[in-house]
Amino acid sequence: MAKQTGKRWFQEFWVWFMLAPLIAVVAAWAWFIPVAIRTNDGAILDNYYEDGLSVIERNTQSQWAAEQHLSAQLQTLGERVQLRLDGQLKERPDTLKLTYAFPTRASWDVSVELTRQPDGRYLGTLSEAVSERRQLILEPVGVAEPWRLHGEAVLPDRSIIRLQPRL
Repeated sequence: MAKQTGKRWFQEFWVWFMLAPLIAVVAAWAWFIPVAIRTNDGAILDNYYEDGLSVIERNTQSQWAAEQHLSAQLQTLGERVQLRLDGQLKERPDTLKLTYAFPTRASWDVSVELTRQPDGRYLGTLSEAVSERRQLILEPVGVAEPWRLHGEAVLPDRSIIRLQPRL
């Protein structure tokens, strides 16, 4: 007959040695699930659509802008934004929308409307200070033929940033 040690199962070292990894995984899961729910990154801001399992970029707006030789020079001075638009447009739009898109968080995106001035420049004021690396997307507001220019900057940056069609 086997000799009994008198220890209960939960007092044995090997039981806890075998259960420790499972307990650690359950504890980590219980912590990561709320963090994942609270920190939703949101959608990527760009011109993509899904076709089955593939993701395809729409580039008709950029192609049209390239055909018209559109480009822009942008300067951000604190919260003041000024832009000069170049290209072969028949008529310049009265208003442009400039989006400072954060690469991974849609909630950090900042948009500003730029209005055309008599000298041809576009001016606007940001609602909040913008910092860190941003994707810049310039689009006209209320035009029949939409187009889009892209750029990238690490802000705050007082230098002139060039926006061009992305092909």
